[in-house]
Amino acid sequence: MTATGALVDVALSATPILSSGAPRLLVEIRDIRVEKAAREHMTYLANHDALTGLPNLRLFRSELRKAIDIAAASGDEFGLLWLDLDRFKSVNDTYGHAVGDVLLRSVAGRFRSVVGERHLLARVGGDEFVVLCRLEQNGADPAALALRLLEAMVEPLSIKDKKLDVALSIGLAVYPHDADSLDALVHKADAALYEAKKMGRGCWRRAA
Repeated sequence: MTATGALVDVALSATPILSSGAPRLLVEIRDIRVEKAAREHMTYLANHDALTGLPNLRLFRSELRKAIDIAAASGDEFGLLWLDLDRFKSVNDTYGHAVGDVLLRSVAGRFRSVVGERHLLARVGGDEFVVLCRLEQNGADPAALALRLLEAMVEPLSIKDKKLDVALSIGLAVYPHDADSLDALVHKADAALYEAKKMGRGCWRRAA
């Protein structure tokens, strides 16, 4: 603890000192705050998307495994929403990747405003995002969440003096009704997303 009362992370080691008298120990106390902060930063980078700051695919799959284990033990259910921006490639091709990156950050901000802290929002690659909708919390409805996410994309995005209309397609799968394993659930949500794309985009579909 410092003079101001702040706690300090330290490493403590004790080495016996050989002598003919009473036993002695050489005690070393080392401030490890910088090392701990560096480890925590590396862990954060390994589990979060560098562009948006959202959890990445690695962290999402870890949290999805936990959700399945908990739901399997408790009998609860949860929803998995797979989100894909419609025609994002055309934005990159027309305006460049710099505009595309700003667009992804802006979209992530809109998604955060809808999802909040209640559910897990992650970017899993390119223009794909996922939401782990925890139904056990106050009876959350993944279908209603899907509609709110679609509504959040109705207004054009202002990106570098440009107004960009960006639509969204969503696939929904519910554990355990649609699938009861991680890979099967992801496959179902992805297949439902594909159906939403076929239906004309800008909509959501539930796994068949």
